[in-house]
Amino acid sequence: GTTEAQSRWQAGLARTLAALSKSARSVVMMNDTPRAQFDVPTCLSAHRTSILACSTPTAKAIKPSWERATAGAAAAAGATLVDPNVWVCPSSPCLPVVGDFLVYSDDQHLTPPFALALTTQLGAAIPELASPTTSRP
Repeated sequence: GTTEAQSRWQAGLARTLAALSKSARSVVMMNDTPRAQFDVPTCLSAHRTSILACSTPTAKAIKPSWERATAGAAAAAGATLVDPNVWVCPSSPCLPVVGDFLVYSDDQHLTPPFALALTTQLGAAIPELASPTTSRP
């Protein structure tokens, strides 16, 4: 989480995105998803009557300084940045269950059913997918 590590991340990411931009008409990058404080299924098993016991404060789940570094690199390369935070953590604190879906299969990986449920939002967030009249070369 240091400033030096963030600077290195941003520089390396900017180089990678610039290289991708040379061979693609457009580049889309997705921000990291929020992280839970602990293994969510294990926590929910231990706290069967309260999903709040397994929630994660937004400030611990989302790291704004890393997001700024990622956004800076994407902007410098002209890449579209998709931020899934509002879908994965729509409230504060970040809950382990959104709607009828278990969000995490551990402390950071989304469950397949939850990820599949986000396809409409993801499609709308990617300009080429949101605009069906866009032609491909």
